[in-house]
Amino acid sequence: MIGKVSKVPWRSVVTAAATAAVLSALMGVPQAVAASGASILQDERHRILTFAGKCLTVRSIADNAPIDQRVCGSLNDQKFTFHPVGDGRYEIKTFTDKCLTVRDGSTANSALIEQSGCADRTEQKFRIYPLPDEYRVEIRTFADKCVTVYGGAVDDNAPIVQHDCIDHYAQKFELAPAT
Repeated sequence: MIGKVSKVPWRSVVTAAATAAVLSALMGVPQAVAASGASILQDERHRILTFAGKCLTVRSIADNAPIDQRVCGSLNDQKFTFHPVGDGRYEIKTFTDKCLTVRDGSTANSALIEQSGCADRTEQKFRIYPLPDEYRVEIRTFADKCVTVYGGAVDDNAPIVQHDCIDHYAQKFELAPAT
C-alpha cells in the first residue's frame, strides 16, 4: 500500500517483544539450571499485565494480602520476580520478597491469590505456559487451575483467583520487564 502510512500500535509491539523475551528466557532455561533453582530471570522484575491492560498488584506488605488488578504505575507493588524451584515450576515473588500463594492451599475455584512468606509450600508453586499468540501466558497453580481475574472484570481492585482453565481472556497475561 504505497503512499499510505500504517498505524502501528507501538505499545502492543513493545509489550509483545518484551513478553517474548521473558518467555524465551523462562522456557529456555536448561533442565540442570532449572533444577538447581538458578535462572537468568531471578533478579529481573516483571509486571504481570491482565487482559484489561492493568497490572497485578499487591494490596499491602502484610502476609495474606490479596492480589488484585489496578492501573499500572511505577510503584513496587506491581513488580514480581520468577524463581525456578524445579520441575518447571516457579515461585512468583512480590516486592516484599514474599510469594504468591493460593489461599489456604485450596483447590477450589475462586480461591484467592495472595502473598505470604515463602516456605517452599506446594500452593506457592506455579507453571508458566506460553500461548500460541507468543506474547501472552497462562499462569497455572499447583492445582492445575489458571490464575484468573475474577469474573473477567475490568475494574480496579478486581481480585485475582484460581479457576478451572477454560481458555478465557481473563486467564491470559502478558509479562513485561518492570522499570
